[in-house]
Amino acid sequence: MVYKGIEVKSDARTRITALEGVPIPDGIILNVGDWCYFKQVFDSKTITCLENHVQDIKENITKSVIQRDLYEMVRDGKFDPSKFIQFTTNWVSIII
Repeated sequence: MVYKGIEVKSDARTRITALEGVPIPDGIILNVGDWCYFKQVFDSKTITCLENHVQDIKENITKSVIQRDLYEMVRDGKFDPSKFIQFTTNWVSIII
């Protein structure tokens, strides 16, 4: 499910009233469509969801956003480089 038009403030934590009462999803991808710039750090639940459902993401721009965010997590020491390579390899094998 994609929620559009939800504003996230630049605070460390943002209360998003539009999503209150909505069940917590298996994964959260902010900035679908690459509308703005910020650093997203995926939690382990979202990474697992991405690993299991990467083939379900059809939009190339969203795939690029995810790949860029994972790369930045590696660069910042927040994601294991070998897992990044494995994720990328799996992603490429789906595309080919």
